[in-house]
Amino acid sequence: MLMGTAPSNANLDFMQNTMNDVNNILSAQPEVAFAQVFTGVPNSNQAFGIASMVPWSEREASQSEVANRVGGLVGNVPGMAVTAFQMPELPGAGSGLPIQFVITTPNAFESLFTIASEVLTEVNASPMFVYSDLDLNYDSATMKIKIDKDKAGAYGVTMQDIGLTLSTMMADGYVNRIDLNGRSYEVIPQVERKWRLNPESMNNYYVRAADGAAVPLGSLITIDVVAEPRSLPHFNQLNSATVARYLRQVQQWVMQLLGLRTLLARNCQVATTMTTWVKLVST
Repeated sequence: MLMGTAPSNANLDFMQNTMNDVNNILSAQPEVAFAQVFTGVPNSNQAFGIASMVPWSEREASQSEVANRVGGLVGNVPGMAVTAFQMPELPGAGSGLPIQFVITTPNAFESLFTIASEVLTEVNASPMFVYSDLDLNYDSATMKIKIDKDKAGAYGVTMQDIGLTLSTMMADGYVNRIDLNGRSYEVIPQVERKWRLNPESMNNYYVRAADGAAVPLGSLITIDVVAEPRSLPHFNQLNSATVARYLRQVQQWVMQLLGLRTLLARNCQVATTMTTWVKLVST
């Protein structure tokens, strides 16, 4: 199995082009009978791939050897961080990766993210893990629009006019359905993709003033782009951050339990007042 993570602002076209290269590498392995990649799952900036092996009688390399070889090849693919690992032979209980490191606190998410990032950095430095993930990330670009009400009022432009213009140009809400060749399709009013790729695109939109003149929307609004988390996770009604990881080999399980205790003790000294407790979940 392959798991890839792209920058938070990457679109599906970018990830699809990168994962096509990954799929070619995976399909080129003589031990692989079939390979396929999926983009946009489990998150919008992630992708994963799966491969079916040929029968044992037709190959000499084991599944572990193929995974290690593919991992070295896909690690050099630019544009995305791609890792290869093999799924466990026996299914486990629960969901998510085998080891989940949950940090909870009543304090702000900003402080929690700082400590969780330090833990994730140390985990990534360990060669015993092939894939690590943090569910709290400040990687979502949020666009905040501030309207100059005085200037808009001088032109006779209402807040409803501005909202209607933005929703018509950029939203994906449908207004009707049409019948085409016996099939029902939604009618979605929206500008072409190239005219809504970035915040500066709104400078090309216009609103109608009270006297009927077209006023550039960019002259009435100010746009700020800030980084915010995609979600605010909670555990036991407390702010939480989960560092999940996948082991390279199951035989290293006991060693990792000891390593996690050492890692926890070292980071809790830094965050004595904010980290309430840590729970280890194994599947």
